[in-house]
Amino acid sequence: MSVHSFEDKRFLRGENGKNANLNERDRDEAEAREQILENSKRAVQKIVEKLRLFKAWYLKQEQKILEPKFKELTEEGITYTILVDDFRARMAGTDWWSTPSGLKRFGNFYNSWLKKNGYPHLATKEWWWWVYFIQLVFVMLRLGRSITRLRSSLCAGQAYLFTSAAKPSQTFVTTPIFYVNAAPHIGHVHSAVLADALSRWHRVKGSYVLFTTGTDEHGLKVQEAAEKSGTTDYKAFCDEVSARFNEIFQEANVDYSRFIRTSDKDHHEAVNTFWRTIRDSGHIYLGDHESWYCKSDESFLTEMQVEDKEDANGNVVKVSKESGHPVEMLREENYKFRLSAFQDRLLEWLDANPDVIVPRSRYNEVRAAVTGGLRDLSVSRLSEKIKWAIKVPDDDKHCVYVWLDALTNYLTSAGYPGDIDRAWPAAYHIVGKDILKFHAIYWPAFLMAAGLPLPKKVVAHAHWTVGNVKMSKSLGNVVDPHEMLSKYGSDFVRFFLLREGVLTNDGDFNAETLEDRANSELADTLGNLVSRSTGKSVLVKGIVPKRPDFDRLTPEDKELVAKGRALRDKVEKLFDTPDFARGLEEIVFFLHDVNRYFTIMEPWVLSKTLKKSADVTSEEYKATKERLDTVLYLSIDAARMSAILLQPVVPIAAAKILDYFAVPEDKRSFTEATLLSDDDHVMGAVLSNSKSFVTFPKVLKQRS
Repeated sequence: MSVHSFEDKRFLRGENGKNANLNERDRDEAEAREQILENSKRAVQKIVEKLRLFKAWYLKQEQKILEPKFKELTEEGITYTILVDDFRARMAGTDWWSTPSGLKRFGNFYNSWLKKNGYPHLATKEWWWWVYFIQLVFVMLRLGRSITRLRSSLCAGQAYLFTSAAKPSQTFVTTPIFYVNAAPHIGHVHSAVLADALSRWHRVKGSYVLFTTGTDEHGLKVQEAAEKSGTTDYKAFCDEVSARFNEIFQEANVDYSRFIRTSDKDHHEAVNTFWRTIRDSGHIYLGDHESWYCKSDESFLTEMQVEDKEDANGNVVKVSKESGHPVEMLREENYKFRLSAFQDRLLEWLDANPDVIVPRSRYNEVRAAVTGGLRDLSVSRLSEKIKWAIKVPDDDKHCVYVWLDALTNYLTSAGYPGDIDRAWPAAYHIVGKDILKFHAIYWPAFLMAAGLPLPKKVVAHAHWTVGNVKMSKSLGNVVDPHEMLSKYGSDFVRFFLLREGVLTNDGDFNAETLEDRANSELADTLGNLVSRSTGKSVLVKGIVPKRPDFDRLTPEDKELVAKGRALRDKVEKLFDTPDFARGLEEIVFFLHDVNRYFTIMEPWVLSKTLKKSADVTSEEYKATKERLDTVLYLSIDAARMSAILLQPVVPIAAAKILDYFAVPEDKRSFTEATLLSDDDHVMGAVLSNSKSFVTFPKVLKQRS
């Protein structure tokens, strides 16, 4: 029976009692196959969204990127012209993804390409292989990456979809989903880059990773933003702004597994199921609600959480103490969640898991808030006041409170209401400090009420200022992430955000600091080390020396090796936290040590001595050659292991270095991130390009 046969769906579901005699194993396999079908549907939805988003861009970039790549992939008579014409026609047409002939054509090409390029084990006759081909096309279109670098992601995807029901668990990393009431700013990019680096880090460590981001599209703020822009077509408004978030994340090289939108159909299903589960367990009730309400924060507040403040006109108004945004007294019938009933359980959870909220100062804030007492929480609004929201199940008079709706996105992405055991509970929720209470108090309580496991860690990062002043449109100091990424490139911006964006204190976004970090900590350290250790003056014909025996190392060599091996453990602990700022600091310190070692050892002098071999004895020549080879190997190896550790942060440059050192794709994991590894095959015997190259071009500073 084909795993993906639509004809078998009725049998798998047990209609008419036809599967009554299935044993337990058969039922498990049947459920696994059903799950594969559901996953494929979601994949189709994701690809369709991408097709629409990139259609216009595709037409502009076709000649620039697609043509030269597909000319190299011509196979079995399917030429570039035929392929592109067909692809373009189908993109412009209707529902081509459901056309059997279209799928078959792409399928034949895909399988042929896999066989030709050394991946015959990935070829498949199953119907939905094409999802991966389209992903391949879009990676080439958007980023212009080489096809060979897709090997690991293709292998991982096929391994998941074509294995038995016993699939490996995933490390689930999330960003908050972002409000579409305004354009993305540098804070959004920071959250996404932090989560992306964390997900890449766990891939480097060999984990299967599910990484999600997306947009929060319901609620009064979004509704009013759409109306202010001149439209009541809320979905169209959300489509436009959501696409801008998607685009900026692509520019920042954020490699997510799913971009979820709360307007997605499967998310509505998840919210309805989640609501009913909590309601049926007796934790939601209908009552009258009177409270201060902050429209900007979509949050209900107590008297202790508001204060008087004088506005620009000299009037005294009530504002939120936390955000400073205006509040209003709200009186209406609402569904309420029995949050007060979970105070003791939340305290038990916090006390049993002191590392569940990072950093520690945020943990202390949350524990103090819970200890201070919790009031029941409104979880609905009247539909007559909010038009753009998910209706409360079985009661259209009310709509679901935006935060309950938004938080459920994590379950939706994990497969809820289906089997979520593979991904859930989430390993990391990455959030801004301003929304910590929603993720560290409300969300765990909702999950407890639904009988679901709680997240393993909530990471609350600080915000960004400019000149130590909060960003504000009125002050004209808002940082445009598109401008920064266009000017400096994704690697430099990513490095700066993670190096400067400490978790505890607000970071100050300063272009001069970004340039200094890029030049002094990337170009002058790792870039300089790669250039010096592989230059023609010291490395003949790009031939990498053989790994030296540890017993023949000098004390200085052994000290460097010890530092390199210690670095691996330090970085693992810090990146796991995740504290990328301190982890990157450790890597930079190590690279300074390696460059200092290189300078002290003077390999260029040793090289000159060898060139004057007629003036030295044979024994002296061998000793000098051995010394030069040792210094060069340790220096190159230090650059190699540093590049492996830096893959999550500067993925483009790290891949460039590892390619240059001819490091095999399967030797780029955390296992190989050590100095003087026992493995003789951690890099090639010869550089992939004998010509030296600039890993990190220095940023030209333009200052007054």
